[in-house]
Amino acid sequence: GATINVGTTPSIPDTTVYTFAFYIWQQVNHWKTDGTKDYGDQLYALQSFLTPTCREQLVADMEQRSASGELSRRTRAVMEIPGLGYSEERVLVQGGNAWKVLLDTQVQETQANVPVKDAYIRYPLRVVRFDVDREKNPWQLAIDCFGGERPARLEAKAVAVSQAGHTVAQVRTDANAAAAPAPVPGPANATAPAAAPTISPATLPKASN
Repeated sequence: GATINVGTTPSIPDTTVYTFAFYIWQQVNHWKTDGTKDYGDQLYALQSFLTPTCREQLVADMEQRSASGELSRRTRAVMEIPGLGYSEERVLVQGGNAWKVLLDTQVQETQANVPVKDAYIRYPLRVVRFDVDREKNPWQLAIDCFGGERPARLEAKAVAVSQAGHTVAQVRTDANAAAAPAPVPGPANATAPAAAPTISPATLPKASN
């Protein structure tokens, strides 16, 4: 039902950008039963919604976690913190084709059914226009990971204050707060990235036994 005007660039509402960023990132980080399988499965299923640079970064993160034994029998869930959902200040326009989206989330992990993590994390996601394959990506958007930044831990007190005042919480500077993949420098304009090899089950790293 969409109308495409050739030669024009339609505007994308901030609400759409935020919804896209949260939905895709939540799914990337949904490891239902075992991270050794689920992480790769999610990257494969969602590859059309990630830029090639971001896909490579996340695959490298998966390899590193697998090598250190962090994924075995590990589950992960990323949830939006109640009361800290979309607001205008959470979507920052970076030119006409890119946005910075601040997601305030609660991250919970278990390993062998034992809780190992329950933290408030802010993800500064970079979202770019990505009109590459409308059959596989009708959003025409893609996550470009963190755009040179890193996730940061939110203190529980800061979250409570933010919830009470419906404002964006202040973050604590901690490079290792979220144990997230390090940012990978990329081109300033990632709206039309060069073609990259498609991720498939055969090319994803296999977990060691």
